[in-house]
Amino acid sequence: LQNSGLDKLDCLLSNGAGITADPIAEFVIARILSHWKLFAVYEANQKHHKWEQAFGRDLAGSTLGIVGYGAIGQAVAQRAKALGMTVLASRRQVTPDMNDPHVDSFFPMSELNTMLSRCDAVALCAAESPDTYHLFNEQRFAAMPKGSYFCNVSRGSLVDEAALIQALESGHLAAASIDVAKVEPLPTDDPLWDAPNLAISPHCSAALENFSRYSWRLFYENMQRFLAGETLKNQRSTRYGN
Repeated sequence: LQNSGLDKLDCLLSNGAGITADPIAEFVIARILSHWKLFAVYEANQKHHKWEQAFGRDLAGSTLGIVGYGAIGQAVAQRAKALGMTVLASRRQVTPDMNDPHVDSFFPMSELNTMLSRCDAVALCAAESPDTYHLFNEQRFAAMPKGSYFCNVSRGSLVDEAALIQALESGHLAAASIDVAKVEPLPTDDPLWDAPNLAISPHCSAALENFSRYSWRLFYENMQRFLAGETLKNQRSTRYGN
C-alpha cells in the first residue's frame, strides 16, 4: 500500500474481517466433535468389520476457551453456547461492564493461564502480531488440564510447534488440530506430520461457497455507510496515511 498512490487520493480503507467467520467457526466445532465423538474410532472399526462399542463424551456441560474474540471467536462462541457449552473468552482489553450472551466470562490476556486451567477445549482465534508470537508455548499447554483439546485456526506463528508436539507426545493434551503452520506448505519432513493425535488441514478451514456473496454484502453495506458519511465497517483508519 505504501507505493500504491492511495495516500494521494485520500482514500478510506477497510478490510474483509468476518467474511469467513461462519465456516471457520463450524470447522472448530466439527474438529472438537470429531475427536470427542470418536468418529475416527468408528471409521477404523468399520474398515476392519469390527463391531465394538466405544462411547464418546458430551459437549454439553463442558467448557470451551476462546483465545481472541474477534469475528471468528464470536462465531465460535455462538455455536458452542448453542450446544450447551460453558464459554470463556480471552481478549486484549476487558472491562467490568463487558457483556455477551454467548460468553460466560471474559479474561484479559494477563489472566490467560487462569482461563486455560478451566477449559476442556481451547480454540485459538487471535490475530497475528509481535505480542502473540508463540503465545501458546510449553507454559500455556501446561496450564491446560490433562486430557484437554487444542485447535488453532489463527496463524502458525502463535504456537511453539515443538511445545505442541511435546504436549501431545506426553499425553498432556489428548489431541489437537491445526489449520495453520509456521511454514506453509508444511514441509514433508516436518515432525508435525507424525505428532500423535494431531489433525492437520492445509489452511482451508474457511469455505469458498459463499465467499463472493459475503464479500459483496460487506462492500454494499460499506458503500451505504460511505454515502451516509458514517464510519465504514472494518475501517482501518480515518484516512489512508493518517
